[in-house]
Amino acid sequence: MILALPGSKTLLAHFRPKTVDPNDPATYKTLFLVIWCLVFPVLVYLPFNLQRRLVVGVQVPLVILATYGVFRLTQKYIRPNRQTLARAVIILFFSLTNVFLLLGGLVSVSFRQPPIFHPASQLAAMQWLDGVAAGEVILAVYETGNVLPAYANVRAFVGHGPETVNSEEKRQQAKQFFSREIPDGWRRDLLKKFNVRYVYYGPNEKAAGEFAPGQAAYLEEVYNHGDIQIFEVK
Repeated sequence: MILALPGSKTLLAHFRPKTVDPNDPATYKTLFLVIWCLVFPVLVYLPFNLQRRLVVGVQVPLVILATYGVFRLTQKYIRPNRQTLARAVIILFFSLTNVFLLLGGLVSVSFRQPPIFHPASQLAAMQWLDGVAAGEVILAVYETGNVLPAYANVRAFVGHGPETVNSEEKRQQAKQFFSREIPDGWRRDLLKKFNVRYVYYGPNEKAAGEFAPGQAAYLEEVYNHGDIQIFEVK
């Protein structure tokens, strides 16, 4: 981003009233790059949940302007016979970021832990839901619901934050559902209010509380494999 500053300055220096050609496509392309970089810091602070997605792609104008900045700086401060070497060194140095990202990804994969890896029993249960519960609402805690739609054509009661209405409230409600202290009347009302068809009961749900869905008269076990049970709402 620092290198983009001299690139932007040099390009904008050409925009003088007497030298700008409004019919030249390069004029608008240059302005577009600079304006894109200036606007994105404002966009990421807009007051709605998906604002951080607006930063996606800003690397494109930054890289173009930074490349222009590298050439401008080397032309200005480096002797001609050393400019190519200087540019190569600068580009290689800043490319180390990609190396660190790659190494970080390899380390994360090596641990084989969620959310990158998921137990076979969980994937089997989700594949079962994909075959019998297309479009239905599935109640599970956030950690399960956030993964569920990636493997089954179902609607999670609570999942990805920006895509879940009243996300924080539903996270708490999902946890409360599996708490033994919560009365069954509250659970019935929640299931009815959100038209829940199935209750997913796996390790994450067991960790949320000591509720035993197998003993609830309004739930019927329809799947049991490994450490996963699925109950249909009667």
